Amino acid sequence: MRRWLWLAAWCVLGQEVDTVIYEDQRKSYSLYDQIDDPGERRALESLFDTRDRAERLRRTKSFLEAYPASGFLSVVYEVAARSSSDLGDALRLARQSLRLLPENPSLQASVAELEGREWKPPAPLPVVAGRAARYAGTAACKECHAREHGHWAQTGMAKMLRPFDERNAPGIFEGAQVAGEDGQVVARFLNVDGRPHIEVKGERYPVEFQIGSKWQWGFATRAPDGRVHVFPYQYNRKEAIWLNYWKRLDPPGSERAVPENFLKFSPATDYLRNCAPCHTSQLGKAGYQEPGVNCEMCHGPSAEHAEAWRKGRAPGKGPMDPPVSFGKISAREYLTICGQCHRQSAVFKRGEGLNYSGRTPQFWLTAGSRPLIEFSRKAFYRDGRFRETTFIVEALERSQCFQKGGAHCGHCHAPHGEGAAGNPTSLKYRDEPDRMCTQCHAGYGVVHSKHKPGSEASQCVTCHMPRIMNALLFKARTHTIDDKPDPAMAQRFGPLQSPYVCRECHPAR
Repeated sequence: MRRWLWLAAWCVLGQEVDTVIYEDQRKSYSLYDQIDDPGERRALESLFDTRDRAERLRRTKSFLEAYPASGFLSVVYEVAARSSSDLGDALRLARQSLRLLPENPSLQASVAELEGREWKPPAPLPVVAGRAARYAGTAACKECHAREHGHWAQTGMAKMLRPFDERNAPGIFEGAQVAGEDGQVVARFLNVDGRPHIEVKGERYPVEFQIGSKWQWGFATRAPDGRVHVFPYQYNRKEAIWLNYWKRLDPPGSERAVPENFLKFSPATDYLRNCAPCHTSQLGKAGYQEPGVNCEMCHGPSAEHAEAWRKGRAPGKGPMDPPVSFGKISAREYLTICGQCHRQSAVFKRGEGLNYSGRTPQFWLTAGSRPLIEFSRKAFYRDGRFRETTFIVEALERSQCFQKGGAHCGHCHAPHGEGAAGNPTSLKYRDEPDRMCTQCHAGYGVVHSKHKPGSEASQCVTCHMPRIMNALLFKARTHTIDDKPDPAMAQRFGPLQSPYVCRECHPAR
């Protein structure tokens, strides 16, 4: 544990959640800025003030005694582990750190070295053989796959971006308004000459685009230079309210959370920069091929496939050759494709294609990954679990179901299944949720749950996928599928920082 790799890792800049990350984009606030208690901040900073290992270890132990429920315990435990000269103590401390932040490759490697075993980082996905292919467009897919196309058209993916039509957002632009912290009106939502407008600080802009469809609606206008900019306020359908969504998500100092900044038409509100990679398809510098998430965002460029079938011949292909055969690919390949939009830590490259690879055989971008420690602490509970649904893929990757069982998104979700309009989460077995678990865990049943058969408490997901992740003003299920109720963590961090599912029904126990 003599490596000093941790110093650079913990003294990095922070990153907002629910935003597109580009390789040259980093935020300017430090992790220390997220600590409200001045004493806790000084105590954390002091760990990096000395290179004397014994003194560092002493300071970490003092920190743990003074701040046992800190949001930075993974940092402190790692510093302590690398400072300890006792092998057993170092391993114990390192495991404590990895319990809170498993995605720490340098610490994983160190632990493996101390345990005398080999550690290998996940191997990169193989590059698909062949040459760059052309895109056909959704209309071409519909020619042969009309049923799937019809189901897809009812999903939220198909409606990620639409030209505004009041029929899709009825009655919400009727003079509503929101006030700032000083009580002054910041924004109004009104009809002007029969056309919806949003007014920010007295400046009115027509609503030209609608973003999203199921839970919350964002809106956008076109600036004089032709670029599309997103309004700071969104309409939440579940609560029937307008809200500054970025302010709820972002750490202090967020540029996009300040309503007045919308008037600048700056990069902070630019649709292309912030939203387009996950709300439009085949996005490049000149724009996008189609709004929403189309067939080829998941199945890959399929023009040659469509042309071959029009000529009456079946083209030979492997499972990962477009159009991808999802029933025949590995779990890691599956998550890589879904992770184009559902992996918050993916780092996009600025090139000809902003959310697709137009020049190489594989259609997804070869994305890097931003270390999780760089994200706002709002993204995590203090017990280490993910708090925000933008980390769905990262949460699933933590599970043994994925790591050992090969579980992937398609085992539970049908992205263009029948009845998509009435099944907003696209569940394969919406009315029989236990089937999603018993397809692999056939030996488990109600007896295992120790709860009354037929009750919600008897369902697998109630205990192993509790509703702890922040979605759009509601709680979604964690996708670390084998989550287990941990009373020790709940007692240490409290219900706000370590939600304990048993307490929902048994508050006195």
